[in-house]
Amino acid sequence: MRYGISVLTLAYLSVFAIQPAKADAVYTYTGKPFTIVSAPYSTTDFVSGQFTLATALAPNLPLTSLTNIDSFSFSDGVQTLGLSTPLALQTIQVSTDASGNIASWSIFLGVSTSHYISTQDTPNVTADAGSLTSTQQADNDGTPGVWRSSASA
Repeated sequence: MRYGISVLTLAYLSVFAIQPAKADAVYTYTGKPFTIVSAPYSTTDFVSGQFTLATALAPNLPLTSLTNIDSFSFSDGVQTLGLSTPLALQTIQVSTDASGNIASWSIFLGVSTSHYISTQDTPNVTADAGSLTSTQQADNDGTPGVWRSSASA
């Protein structure tokens, strides 16, 4: 063959190398330090986490439960709960502003009602919390953290 690129090479490139790039939308939360704690939590711990969607959130979205989450992981400084954690309770709700940024949210990830991570900033509640048991808990009321979004390839 004298054509430089074989038919087999072209077939390989068309199947494997020339794929459209998939850009996922990644939303990352960083909370403020806990103000009320019991061991093993400390006032340097805080809620942080992220979730990934196949596409960015729409602008002006009312508080809506997200069901199309590709992945998620949240930590309270002591434990991390994510997609691979067996959760008895899971709520991830967000609303967005005119630019598609998260404006309010309610996230609860619970192994049980006393073993969980939560973050909320809604008209009625603003709080981050973590709990291992009914006596091992941490809380921060009234001072929400911040969200940022990015695209990943």
